[in-house]
Amino acid sequence: MSIQRKKPYGKCRYLLQRYYPDYENDYTRFKSIINELVQPGHIVLDAGCGTDPVSWSYGYKSYATVIGADLRQDLASNENTTALVRGDLSRLPFDSDCFDVIIGKYVVEHLASPQVVFNEWARCLRRGGKLALMLPNRFHYVPLLASVTPHWFHLLVNRYRGNIDRDIFPTYYRANASRRLTEIAQNAGLRIVRYETWEGPPNYLIFSKLAYLIGVIFERIVNRVEALSFLRVHIFVVMEKPTV
Repeated sequence: MSIQRKKPYGKCRYLLQRYYPDYENDYTRFKSIINELVQPGHIVLDAGCGTDPVSWSYGYKSYATVIGADLRQDLASNENTTALVRGDLSRLPFDSDCFDVIIGKYVVEHLASPQVVFNEWARCLRRGGKLALMLPNRFHYVPLLASVTPHWFHLLVNRYRGNIDRDIFPTYYRANASRRLTEIAQNAGLRIVRYETWEGPPNYLIFSKLAYLIGVIFERIVNRVEALSFLRVHIFVVMEKPTV
């Protein structure tokens, strides 16, 4: 369910270069987490794999078996997997206890019934297996705005950002917060072993210099003040299926 972004920063691009000269994006951060988890010989499920371009490759395809699963019909362009399966995440066509690692990149916010999907992920994980997720925090200003605006507005904004309509899916944000993730994990028989938040550059505000500068100030504050970590946009979480 990934989104193919083209970064149309236009006339305000210099703001990104000025305030974030060593720009590190969310995918780079998530990649470092994934690469710690995936070991040679592992079988990995990329849940909601979408049509990820090679530029987003996490590199583990060379030493692990990567199965991509998504409801989309245009999965053939995804070259980051060993095999592709078209399937519903709430009814995965796999045996129980068959994956060492399951990853999900910006999938959770699109789940209408997240507990059902997490239960499926837990079923498919082997004992000691890891579920690694990257998702937006529902309490950040961008998801807050998205949660109170219609889908046509999301399409309009993403067209401006260079995305195509078929890459934009309805959002629900029914599991995109720390307390809710903890509750869902416990109900699925999983435990959280790593939880991080991070506020990146305010690229959604790059249409306006003033808005972007306000976003930069917000980013500097919430990244430095730990008490405000619940306002950071990116959540990186790793859950584990207990060995006993």
